[in-house]
Amino acid sequence: MVVTSAELRTELEPFLRNGKQVMLRYFTISYGAGSYYDDSDVLTHSGNDVWTSGLHMPLSVRYGSEDFHYVEQGRLSSNDSKLYVLGDIETSAHKIKIAIGSPLSSTNVYKLKSESILSYPLDEPVYKKMFITKILGNGSLTGES
Repeated sequence: MVVTSAELRTELEPFLRNGKQVMLRYFTISYGAGSYYDDSDVLTHSGNDVWTSGLHMPLSVRYGSEDFHYVEQGRLSSNDSKLYVLGDIETSAHKIKIAIGSPLSSTNVYKLKSESILSYPLDEPVYKKMFITKILGNGSLTGES
């Protein structure tokens, strides 16, 4: 029996829809009048916030797990976590700030780790796994305006 993406999505959707509320805020990056290397980034809120739900989980750092290998390679920290969302959620923006839970709190704000989005398509993306790290302090990204 071959599983289609539609069948898999039908199976996974209730799990992802009944997870925690997640807000994604997208930013565009711009630079000052100088060069790309000399000026700091300025992040400008772009478009509307997207509300969805997803599964927020700690990394599995048991020996042999996929997460363990990323931690061993230095790509992730053992304090990072992962977030599963439906595959049609836009994640290709330059910078994304992620708030988990409702009401929003500066203690539950995260950012994507660089190059950390894994998509699992069959004939269309079914779900995405994002590795995220907590933003400390007031919950703002560096350069956020």
